[in-house]
Amino acid sequence: MPISKPALIYTNRILSFSQDLEMIDIICTAKKNNDLLYEESCLFKHYKPKKHQILQKRSSNDNSRKIVVQHLRKTIYVAFIKELYEELTLYLKALIYEAAIACTDSTTACRLIGDNTFTMKASEIIQYSSMEQLIEKVAANIVQSLENERSTKELLKKIGTKLDIKIDDSILEAVVPYLELRHKLVHTDGKIDSDFMARFQGFKYTDGYVSLGYETIDHAREKVGELVASIDGAALAKGILRPNA
Repeated sequence: MPISKPALIYTNRILSFSQDLEMIDIICTAKKNNDLLYEESCLFKHYKPKKHQILQKRSSNDNSRKIVVQHLRKTIYVAFIKELYEELTLYLKALIYEAAIACTDSTTACRLIGDNTFTMKASEIIQYSSMEQLIEKVAANIVQSLENERSTKELLKKIGTKLDIKIDDSILEAVVPYLELRHKLVHTDGKIDSDFMARFQGFKYTDGYVSLGYETIDHAREKVGELVASIDGAALAKGILRPNA
């Protein structure tokens, strides 16, 4: 199946982050089977009190090991949700840039730009050494202005409209919960309100937070990947993007 260069970059970056998910899963399994344990009086195998001074403050018992490993797992899971959003945004910026480069008529250009406006001084414009660099700046500003949209679903729909691409509603519905979760992780440190819980009942909640397990993270990766693949296929079909050589 053909894939564009921006989509290939997205895929490869997510693969790298996915290695982190698998690695922490291995670490959790190792902890469960006591493979990280040297002896009961030592917190972890290869643990050195003089070097690992923060860990040194913990008691050398199984509960301490469990707390440390689970916190590491949660940190990686949260980072992965954030990275999914960041990599999706980078893909969309690249897509709009390519769409701007491909514009051959004023109607297409007007649809792409829409009602987005921003100001640049003449002194700023002449700093760009090529039209491509200037268009890249315009594309970044379009995406940034769209990010002000309160509804993630509407943001993605507007991008589809600008590119004259129809994004399947079922794909949007499946991906929105994870993108909205990212906003909560960034802006409220993951604390969830009752409105979020009512809207996204597919999550499991514990003490006002989404319970991030391997299955939830894997599902997020799958659904965002399906969104990128859907947009990319439509963009390739319209000639906005070219298959990666």
